[in-house]
Amino acid sequence: MTLNLHLLINSGTTLRFSAQATLISEGPIRALGKPEAPITLTAQGNSWGGVLVNGAPARSEWHHVKISKIAGVGVDGHSKGIDRAGWTLTGGITFYYSPVSFLHCSFEQSDTEDALNVISSDFMILGCSFNDLSSDAFDGDFVTGIIRDSVFAGIGGDAIDLSGSNVAIENVEAREVRDKAISVGENTWIELKKARLEDIGFGVASKDLSEARIDEVQIIRARIAALAVYQKKENFGPAEISAKNLQVTET
Repeated sequence: MTLNLHLLINSGTTLRFSAQATLISEGPIRALGKPEAPITLTAQGNSWGGVLVNGAPARSEWHHVKISKIAGVGVDGHSKGIDRAGWTLTGGITFYYSPVSFLHCSFEQSDTEDALNVISSDFMILGCSFNDLSSDAFDGDFVTGIIRDSVFAGIGGDAIDLSGSNVAIENVEAREVRDKAISVGENTWIELKKARLEDIGFGVASKDLSEARIDEVQIIRARIAALAVYQKKENFGPAEISAKNLQVTET
C-alpha cells in the first residue's frame, strides 16, 4: 500500500540543521510561510547538507521560505560538502521527479554547484531571489516551467542553466553574474521577456539544438558577449536565438 504522506512546515518556523544533516523526503513538502512570518532553513553553524525531495507523487509548495548556508552532499563535488559514502548531489535544494512551486523564496550564501536543482519535473519560481552564491543559482534538467518576477545577484556561475527543457522566463533581473545570465542547452526552448541582465559574463547563451526567443531585454556590460550561439556537443546540432526589442549597452 502506498501512503500519501507529506511534510508540513508551518509559517514562522526556523529549522537549524547540524553540519552533517540532510533533509530527505519521498513525499511533497508544504512549507507555507507568510510575509510577516517566513520559514527559515539554515545551518546551526557554518553550513549543512541541504534538501532532497525524491519521487514525490504530489506537488510541493514553498511559500516565503528563506534558505541559506548549504554546503551540499559529496566532498568531490563541493569543497565544503558533507561526506555520504560516495553519494553526491549537485544541488543544495534538489527536486527529482517531484513537481514544485516556489513563491517569494530566497536562496542565499550557499556553496553548492547549484543552489536549486530541479530534475525531470514541472516547476514554478515566482517572486524569488538568489543572492551571494558560489556557483549556479538555478539548474533545470528536463523540466517544464515558469520563472517570473525574480532576481539573481552575486552569482559565481550561471544565474539560470537549462538542459533539455521548455521554460518561460519573464520580468527577471540578473546582475553581477560571473558566467552566463541565461544558459540553454541540449534541445532546450525558452521564451525570455522583460529582462535586465547587468554586469554578466554572457547575456544569453544558446547551444546544442536549443532555441531562445527574447523580447524586451536589456543587456548591460556583458564582459564576454551579449548573445552567444554555438554547438558544444557532437551529438547535437546548431542552436538559435531570435531577438526583438533588444538593447545592448555599456552603461
